[in-house]
Amino acid sequence: MQWVELGLKDSVLGGTREDPPWCFPLLALDKEEAMDSGMIGKIEKARRYAEEPERVELQSLRASFRGDHDTYTVSFADGRWSCNCHFFSSRGVCSHTMALERLLGPMLPVGKGAEKLEAHRTVR
Repeated sequence: MQWVELGLKDSVLGGTREDPPWCFPLLALDKEEAMDSGMIGKIEKARRYAEEPERVELQSLRASFRGDHDTYTVSFADGRWSCNCHFFSSRGVCSHTMALERLLGPMLPVGKGAEKLEAHRTVR
């Protein structure tokens, strides 16, 4: 097996627990081609980007959320949340939207994440 040293402990390339933590198997892009340095660079860059969620600002999102009692559709568009659960229809906020705000906070436009949650608690 061929090896490539990336200097990344946890890489998208894989490897096993028995492999040295700094080496990962060289992946083949084609049966005859090995991964080139350009692809390795992109993988390293993607890892760095993933560690900096503030680089991303969500414009819209639609997700299925499995709650305790049912599965709900939650969406975010034009800076507003929406959920088809009963609580959201009466309050304009629910546990599903609040959970996603906490999860996605750094990627939401300013004022649409945790700051909004705190404001909602103070107003009500």
